[in-house]
Amino acid sequence: MHLFNVCLDRPGRRDAQLDAWNRLLNRIDRTCRERNRQENALRRTLISQLQSSAGQQITADVERRLVPYSALALVVADEGHEDEIVRLKRKLAVVNYLPSKFGSWGTSATKNMPLTNFVEDVIFRDSARSYLVQLVDCAAFALLKRETAPTPLVKKYALDRAFDTHLKGVCFHPASPGDPDGIVRK
Repeated sequence: MHLFNVCLDRPGRRDAQLDAWNRLLNRIDRTCRERNRQENALRRTLISQLQSSAGQQITADVERRLVPYSALALVVADEGHEDEIVRLKRKLAVVNYLPSKFGSWGTSATKNMPLTNFVEDVIFRDSARSYLVQLVDCAAFALLKRETAPTPLVKKYALDRAFDTHLKGVCFHPASPGDPDGIVRK
């Protein structure tokens, strides 16, 4: 599991929550794609090494069992805004124009990269019935309290430092390499 964090400024956005979901789903999908690319290269290397020491039948069996597997994601989220989030995810599975981090994709500034690495639509659970969703809610609350001006009560219980103290080390930094904590901010 990875802890992805998205923290966007609200001014100038029509719907900051859906923008955040867009960023989150894209980062998860791109992470799966990169894992698959790395893993497939490693598998090809291992299979070619195996061919020189094992028989053809063993190599074919290993290849048949190894090659089809790939990284896929399943997102479990707190209830609320289900229709909008599912609609967004399904749209991004068909039309998902992304800008290049290098300025262009050759002839175009954007490229259609539909989401392809999800097992299912986002699954929504009542946080009262899911420890996992409660844990994610707690992480989101800790990030919120770090990013906003602390109230006296927040300071009293050191909630403004909870993210740095307890969660900074488990954040998935490759989600946003330009941010020291891997937080997606654009």
